[in-house]
Formats: sequence, C-alpha cells, structure tokens
Amino acid sequence: MVFARLMWPTHGWVVPVAAAASILPAWGSYELLEQPIRQNLKFAGRRALRLTATCVALPVLCWALVWGLISPTLATARVADVRTQWRLHSGPKPLCLTRVASPAAAHKCGDVGPTSNELGAFALVGDSNAQQFIEPATSAAKSTGIDLLIGWKQGCPFAEVEAISETSSPLSLMICKRFVRNTIAKLKELRPKVVVLAAASSEYILLDRITLRRDGVEARTPDAKAEMWERGLAAVARELSHAGIPAIVVHPVPNFAHFDGNKCPAVRIFLGATTCGESLTRAQVVDQQALPFRAERDAIRGLAGVSALDFTNDLCTASKCSTNVAKRWRYRDGAHLSVPGSLRLSDRFAREVLAVRG
Repeated sequence: MVFARLMWPTHGWVVPVAAAASILPAWGSYELLEQPIRQNLKFAGRRALRLTATCVALPVLCWALVWGLISPTLATARVADVRTQWRLHSGPKPLCLTRVASPAAAHKCGDVGPTSNELGAFALVGDSNAQQFIEPATSAAKSTGIDLLIGWKQGCPFAEVEAISETSSPLSLMICKRFVRNTIAKLKELRPKVVVLAAASSEYILLDRITLRRDGVEARTPDAKAEMWERGLAAVARELSHAGIPAIVVHPVPNFAHFDGNKCPAVRIFLGATTCGESLTRAQVVDQQALPFRAERDAIRGLAGVSALDFTNDLCTASKCSTNVAKRWRYRDGAHLSVPGSLRLSDRFAREVLAVRG
C-alpha cells in the first residue's frame, strides 16, 4: 500500500484497491507458509536456526540483486538532470544576517558592517520561502551592482507571531522570536535600500496542523489565523516603514499539497519524472491565495515605502499552475520553487528591487 501510494499519490482509490488486493496473498502466506511452520514441531534447534537464517538471507539477497539491476539506471542523464533540478537551495547558514557574494559560497555568521558599495545594499529575509529566492536575489545583486544581505530561518515567520506545530518547542519558538527581533535591529542599523520579506503565509494560515499565537492568544481557524497574520506582519512592516526603510512583501507562490520531488519513487523518475508532477487550475490557486493575499495587502495598506510582490503570473499560465513544464521543474516540493524555477524570476526580482530602490 505504501508503494502504491507513492506511485499514485493523487488518486484516492489507490490505497483501498491495494489493501483489497493484498488480502488474498496475505491469507495464502498465513495459511500455506506461516501456520505450517509454526505447527511443525520439527522446526526446532538447528533446523529453526537454519530457517531463521534463510528468512533473513533471502530478502537481503533479493535486495542486492534488485539494487544491482537498477543502480545503473539511477546514474542516467535523465535521473541526474532531475536530481540537479531538485537540489537544495544554497546560500548562507540560517539565523544570521549575512552579506553574500554568491549563493554557493561558504558563509559564517558574524557581525555585518555597513556596506562600502556606493549603490547600497538590499536584504532578503524570512523563512524557507526567503531561502528559495536566494538564487534570483543573488542574480539581481550581480546585475544591479547592489550588495545583498540574506537572513532566513526555516519555520520562522518574519512577523510578530509564533507558528506552532507538533515539532515546536519553547526553545525553538524563542529562537524564532530572537531571530526576527535581532534581524530587524540589524536592518535598522545597516539601513539597506530595500528589504524583501518572504514567508510561507499560505501554510501558516491554511494548514490545520499549524497554530498561530500572538500576545498569548492562539488562532486555529484559517480566518482567525489570517487576521492574526495581518497584525503580526503589519507590526514588522510598520517598524521598517517608520525607520524609513523601503520593504517588499513577497506573496506566497502557489502551493501543491501532494507534490514532493524527494518522495517521487526512483522508478517513476526513470520512466518519466513528469508523472510525479501536479497541476492546479488558476481558479484553485486564486481560492488558495485569497486569505494570505488579503491579509498581507491589509497589513501593508497605508505604510509608506512598503509594497507587495506577486510571482503567480510568472509561474503560471492563464489557465493553470504546474510544478513542471515538460521536463523542466519549477518546484522541488509542494511549497518551494526549485533552483531553476526560482532563477526564472531573476529579471523580475531585479526590476522590482530597482523600482523600489529608486
């Protein structure tokens, strides 16, 4: 059933059919193999040890045989290309604001002083949604000649709210809060020309497994979380606006709940990885983005120097949004762009930064 679910993750009928299909083999194994062995008194002592060794050795041997047959296919150009597209985004380590020269360079957290670049610097900050924009931000920095500062922490909304899930702990929530406050303080000290804020607001607002908390009050429903997200984001955006630092709030990209490149079985990648992809109609995407977009627009309304940026039209056609176009993957999982997918946004990223920077 697990394998069937991986092969056809979007088909709800797969698991019941696989479960029904497993009943006869399971019954046959129990009646014709397991029970005779259990009830046969001859299987004792050395004979039992030999049987145990055989039962362990046979699966290992089968695995080795199958691996020997399929491992050459995993080294094919097709598989290598897909794995390259689904690679992790590179860049500085989380939890610090770092000046970067290229996303692949090794960086250490440390004090970041004022830039000597007469064109100034712009900053990219947020959670893993900010991380997915490291490549286009770096490309934009190179094309404009402006320095780039990056600060991100996975699962930490860059807003005055806490995102609580089953993996959260008092320590992790404290670290997130400290990251946001320290980064804002550093931005106010360095005064970049533009700050780009990116967060997984679709997930924070729409996923039942995430609760938002602000000032001790918890929000669990999408509507309540959207209202709390609006207030929490407004607090951060207002602080930057009052400090005279322009900011761009990046709306969340379309999300695909059932897609994760890392969970696509190797056999599907070899046969044609495009079968792992997922598509949504534009109407579905509009419905998905309604609450997060409204909350973020309301959060920045009336704030001087703060604007919003939506990449949906850059990633979707007029009728649908997809994780991939043929063999080119725009997403690496359901909520994050692939490196090639994010690089498609480089020119737009540069134009938006220059437009705000002036």
